Amino acid sequence: MLAGVPFHVETDNRENFPSDRSFHCFKKQRDKFYELLREWQVQHTIPGWSMHASMATRIRELVAMATDITNIFHFAKLFTSQLIKMCLEDPDQVTGPHENFLLNHLKMENPDKLKRLEERFTTPSSVVGPCPPAQFPGCQEFFRKFILEADSLINFHIYLTKVSHHLPVFLTRKYDRLATFYSLKLQELKDQFLACLQTVQILAKFLGLIKFLPYKQNEKVSEKLKEEIMAGRPKHMLYEAYVYV
Repeated sequence: MLAGVPFHVETDNRENFPSDRSFHCFKKQRDKFYELLREWQVQHTIPGWSMHASMATRIRELVAMATDITNIFHFAKLFTSQLIKMCLEDPDQVTGPHENFLLNHLKMENPDKLKRLEERFTTPSSVVGPCPPAQFPGCQEFFRKFILEADSLINFHIYLTKVSHHLPVFLTRKYDRLATFYSLKLQELKDQFLACLQTVQILAKFLGLIKFLPYKQNEKVSEKLKEEIMAGRPKHMLYEAYVYV
């Protein structure tokens, strides 16, 4: 059974919307979003079923219902919160913290190999997109395809990006506050930190997807243009590319 994001009075009630129309519009968006998610849970394992064929039009209509900034922001927040909730409830959805251990081990045992791997993040490649492709297991596939179907609705992507940027900062502050409570059991603190780390991993992957979505194309780009783009790209985007891969 699908468990939705809890309703928070302080952030989700009528007082947080500019008008009754805006508030009721968001409620309709929320209902339609969960309707699509429940349908996907039932249908996506059926052979031959296509999310694009079955939901593309409804997804665009749902996102297009947002008529003002407040609606877009609230729906982007709902979308992101539901993604995180479902991923954290399934341990197979996220990668554990052992990756840092592997990187540190590789750095000590084979620094040349690590250097070659790092160069792959900044050296133009003949392969289009991340290699190997980013994986979106389980429920992540629904959220990925939802974003792709809403491709032309740029405002939705902008606010998803803003929410994804702000949540890690909030989580970090939350963890800092937790660490100050000496009465908190060590295991509880570890669990909280692990949930925070996993949340950031999930957000990083989807933030990479959204950030680089405008550059997705089938036409081959010339080597000269690639070099110019790479030279003018901010360093923080290279870092996001690293996280995305």
